Amino acid sequence: LADFYRKSSDPLMIGSACPGFYDFYEEGGAQQGFPHLKHQNGETLQKSLELAKESQLEYLQLVTWNDFGEGTMIEPTVEYKFKFLEIVQKFTGVPYGVAELELVFFYYLQRKASRAAGTAKDARLDAAFKALATLEVEKAKALLEQKGKK
Repeated sequence: LADFYRKSSDPLMIGSACPGFYDFYEEGGAQQGFPHLKHQNGETLQKSLELAKESQLEYLQLVTWNDFGEGTMIEPTVEYKFKFLEIVQKFTGVPYGVAELELVFFYYLQRKASRAAGTAKDARLDAAFKALATLEVEKAKALLEQKGKK
C-alpha cells in the first residue's frame, strides 16, 4: 500500500484498510491467487489505517464488513470478538468503545430471542433500536435492561 500511495498521481485516491486477506481463488480453480495478509491480532488493520492517515488521503474504504471467505471481515467474530471494530473506533476518535458494541450485541440477542418466541412486534426493542441508532446509549441500555420487568 505504501508504494501504491506514493506512486499514484490520481487526485481521487481512495485508500483501503483491512484486517487481513486470504483468498481461495486458486484453490477453487477460478484464477491465480493473491498474496495473503495475516491478521496479526489486529496489527494489519492498525498499520493499514495508519498508512492511510500518513498518506493524507481524503477517502478511505474499510475492506470489508463480513467477507469471511477472504478474511477481510471487520464484523465481530468468535475468534477476534470486537477487536477490529475497536481499532476502527480508536482510529476515528468516536467516544464509544467495547461497552457500546456489547450493548448492540445484547440488543441483537434480545431481538433474536423475541423473534424465536414468535413476538412479531416488541415496542421496547423497537424503542431500544431507535435509541441505539440515534446514539442515545443510556436510554437504549435502560430499555434493554427492562426485559422481563412489568
